[in-house]
Amino acid sequence: MAYKATVHAENDTARSWRRYRRRVTAAAAYEPPAQPPHSLAEIRASLLPEEADAFDRDYREALETAAETLNLDELHATLQHWRRIALMTQTDPAAHRRMLAQADETLRTGQLPPGTASLDEVKALIKERLGLAARLLLAAPAMTARRRRGRTPPRCRRDGRGRRVLAGASRCTGR
Repeated sequence: MAYKATVHAENDTARSWRRYRRRVTAAAAYEPPAQPPHSLAEIRASLLPEEADAFDRDYREALETAAETLNLDELHATLQHWRRIALMTQTDPAAHRRMLAQADETLRTGQLPPGTASLDEVKALIKERLGLAARLLLAAPAMTARRRRGRTPPRCRRDGRGRRVLAGASRCTGR
């Protein structure tokens, strides 16, 4: 998208554009994310054909529950769930199909895909990392309340006249 800086030179809000002397033609560095579908027709149209029946079934069940309980919470939750799935499908239908195929394979065989960790392995890794973090925190010198509040730089103290002094030096170079 081209933009000429001199077009809005008089406008106060466009002062940041004054530094450009020529037309700016740089492309956007990213694509804006797709908007999630809002209506039922948009949600259903965004889904893969193999997911449409499951959407219809879930929607009907949520409608029945809403009619019985006079509460729309479950209906809203169901629609939000399917909006997320429709957005994933819109973003990359091939990747969504691969994910569904992998989930079906895992459910059918009970075997994790190659290169994945079991729940027990993940928990052990988290425990190990938390233990390492705790050891690092315990090994670090304790901060005084005054240093935490930022009033005195590290390794500084106040001398008899209230001046900050670095331990072992004549003056503290901190604040």
